[in-house]
Amino acid sequence: MIAPKQYFFYRKEGVLKQINLDDILFLAADNNYTRFYTINTKHPHIVRSTLDATLNRLPENRFLRIHRSFAVSGDYLDEVRRETVTFVSIPNLELPISKKYYAAFVKQVTIFDSATANAKNQQEPPPSPTSPGPKDVLPPK
Repeated sequence: MIAPKQYFFYRKEGVLKQINLDDILFLAADNNYTRFYTINTKHPHIVRSTLDATLNRLPENRFLRIHRSFAVSGDYLDEVRRETVTFVSIPNLELPISKKYYAAFVKQVTIFDSATANAKNQQEPPPSPTSPGPKDVLPPK
């Protein structure tokens, strides 16, 4: 079963405008307003709500707080460094990630460590006498 698209509306000049949650790259605080930057618009959607209030109204864990002024969608992140994050669709854009939010951020995402040259050079322990060797595991030719 395919999950239905999630969206919400905001009021702009007397008209209700729709924002699809799947299209949001990041949110930016602007005093009592939040700017929604999406993948398919040049200009942000501006909503009269603080970033904290906005995040409380959106689905939990959908956006990751990286700074007092920014929250990001994990779907579009490319790289996360100690001080910045970058996006797949906007390679020249870097947003700051503060020390305060970095620790919470890494707890919310799944992280696999990659093999390093140092780990490759370490010798593996010899197999135990009861464990099958490589010849025992390979199918016959």
